[in-house]
Formats: sequence, structure tokens, C-alpha cells
Amino acid sequence: MIDTTQICNESTTLFGLLNSIAMFVRESYLRMNKWHENSKYKFISCIGDTRWWAKDRCLTKVFGTYLNPNECLYVEIIQTLNEIYESNGFAQNVRFKAKCFIDGLLKYETVLTAHIFQEIFVYTTPLSLYLQTKGMNVVHVFSMVKTTISTLQSKARDFNHIKDLTRTFIEWANCKMDDIELEYNIEEKFPMKRIKKKRKMPGEIADDEAQTDPMLKFNINVYNVIYDQIITSLKKRFETHSQLYNDLQFLIPEYFTNNLPSTAFEWISKKLRKFDSNISPGSIQSELKDFIEKWPKMKNISSATITINDDDDQENNVEDKNEENNTASSTSLCLKLNENLACKNCIFCCFQVLQKYNLHSNAYRNLYMAYKYVLTLSCSQVRCETTFSKLKYVLNRLRNCLSPSKLETFLIMFVEKDILVNLNNNEIINELSKKNTKMANLLNM
Repeated sequence: MIDTTQICNESTTLFGLLNSIAMFVRESYLRMNKWHENSKYKFISCIGDTRWWAKDRCLTKVFGTYLNPNECLYVEIIQTLNEIYESNGFAQNVRFKAKCFIDGLLKYETVLTAHIFQEIFVYTTPLSLYLQTKGMNVVHVFSMVKTTISTLQSKARDFNHIKDLTRTFIEWANCKMDDIELEYNIEEKFPMKRIKKKRKMPGEIADDEAQTDPMLKFNINVYNVIYDQIITSLKKRFETHSQLYNDLQFLIPEYFTNNLPSTAFEWISKKLRKFDSNISPGSIQSELKDFIEKWPKMKNISSATITINDDDDQENNVEDKNEENNTASSTSLCLKLNENLACKNCIFCCFQVLQKYNLHSNAYRNLYMAYKYVLTLSCSQVRCETTFSKLKYVLNRLRNCLSPSKLETFLIMFVEKDILVNLNNNEIINELSKKNTKMANLLNM
């Protein structure tokens, strides 16, 4: 999405304009007072360079939700900027900037570009939000990606629909500005520009005609380019791993089937040959078919539910319990907090059963390696990006002299806050008392 919002000059101008307006009004309390006089809503936030969802949120605030401009702040922003421009209480350069922002918002190009990204965000935002969900279903994610790409491809050359939406928004905004007696009107078409005539060299025969229709030029150089970029980016990022997703779905109990295709596990087996040269797709398939037949009884091998308390992985399991507890998707829950019950319907449960009952040594050795390899893969970069985003809150101007060890400790506590909240205070006290006799005496007082 970041590449798409920076692919052409028009998209850069749009989001640069919105970000400049947000910074312009927010940097002065006098300008914010003008805003509060005209609107009961919060003003738009500044747009970061790396967070595309900030662009989506800002665009929705200014131009409203898709097909519904009634909730937008577009007219209120123009009214606020106009009052700053006409007021003698502001400096000359401030009034000049306010007028430039008004002219930028009233351009037909700005409104048309905004509606292009509005339509794109309608289809990409739900996908992106689900990708940031803990415990997401990877197979379902790949299905959503394919659906999103298919939908964007069907919209990729429907420029007339965007023009109709833009025309409807302009009519609504002009009527609202007339109601509050604002002497402004949004452009309803592109302004005609002077056609540049190329100078011909002596003996030149070719006569390339420049595109004279500004609407057709915008359609080719902006609309088509934006849609082609977002489709290409999604394909490049996700479809290159289609073989992995296809192999992955056969390992999830929810999608267990005995009718495995002949190409199943070809991709994973190539990766696993680095660790075992004898592994093959057929060996994984045969072990999985036998494992599928025995899984219903194997997961209920004891009357009690499967507990996951292996000493070697105790620390990781605590993390999994808390992360999965916050998951919105019920199909991906592996542990129920404070109950320690396995869901018996995910890859992690299969892996734990193979490990707990020593089935990985000989019986399902190849299948165990496949499960282990898949569990080591990072499904998304959300946790890494979250860590860097929260770093600025921990290492701020008031805490800029933290030692690396303390900074690491505080950052882990902040990032894994859900685990920290669920820790038992008595257990922490007991652990601290074991390290020092004096501390034990003080804590037991």
C-alpha cells in the first residue's frame, strides 16, 4: 500500500496536502479554536510515511466513507481554512498557506484521486486488519488475498464508476457550501492546459500526437497506474508463496483429507532436504494419511484433555496462551487462558501430540519435520513492526539515557503487555526471593 500511495505525483500530492493541512491546524491553538467553532469532531491526524492505515483513516475523515459523504469533514475543513484566511488576527504567511490549502482541496484532480483510493481501501483494509490479528488462519488469509486481487482486477478499468462517485460528491459538497454561504465551488472538470508542440528535427517523419483530453490522460497515467501497482504488489507479496499455503492447508486438522494431490508437499520437501536428504513428498503424504486416520483417537488418547506443559517449551507456551486468548478468530485458538486446554484443531496441537508421545522418532518422523518447519515460519511482520512502533513510547525525550539492558526489559514488558498483566504477583515474589537471602527476608516480612 505504501508503494501504491507513492506511485504517481497525483497520489503524493493528495496525501501530502492532507498531511500539511493536519500539521498546519494542529501546530497552533488559535487555529484549533477556529476548528472547534465549526465542528464538534476531532481534527484529522498527521499521516506517517510508513503507516498506510493512517492514510486510510485520514482520507475517510476528510471525504467520508465509501458511497456516503454525509459524515465527512471536507466542508468543515474548508470553512475553517477560509476563516483563518479572512481573519486579520493571523500572520500574512499563515493566511497565504490557508488559501493555498483551500485551492488544493477544491481541485477536481484532488477529489478524483481521493475517490480512487477510497475504493481501493474498501477492499484492502479488511485484509490488512486481519493480517494483523493474532492467531489468524493462514489458509483463510490466502483465500482473502486471492479474493481481493480478483475484486481489484474487476475494478481496474472501471474508471467511469469513479467519475460518477466524484460527480456525486462534488454536487453534495457544493450544495453544503451554498447552505453555509461559502463562496467556493469545487471544479467539475479538469482545466484545459496549453498543448506543448514538440519541435521536429530535420528529416523526422514520425508525428507523435500528444494526448489532448485531460480526463483520458488521467485515466491512463493515474487511475490505471494506481490499480496496476496495488494488484502487482499483492501478487508479488503473496502469490509467490502459493505453494507454501497449499502445502500448509493439508497439515491443519480442520482441512484434513485423504485425497491428497500428487503435488502435495513438493515445496516443503525441497526445503527439508537441507536437514534430511532422504525426505520426499511421498513419504510425508503416506505418513499424513496414516496420521489422519488415527488423529480422532490420538487427540483423545486419555480421558483428560491434552495439556501442554512440556518443561522445554514452558516459556513459549505461556506466550502462546496469552496471545491466542486475545485472538478474534475462534478457529485458531490453541489454548484457553487459565484452563490450559488444547483446541485439538490446529497445527500446534498436532505438533505437540507427536512430540509428547514420542511419535516423531520413528513413526511420523518426516511429518514431524514438516510440522516443525511450518511452525518456525513467521506468518506476518506485525510483531516486528509493533515493536519498532512502541519503541518511541519507551525511549522518549524524558527517558533517553536508558541502558541497553533496561531498554530491552522495558520494551519486552510493553510489547508483551498481555502476558505481563496475567502474571501472578506471588509467583514473581517467590522468584525474586530465590535470588537473594536478604531479599527473601524482606519480601516475607
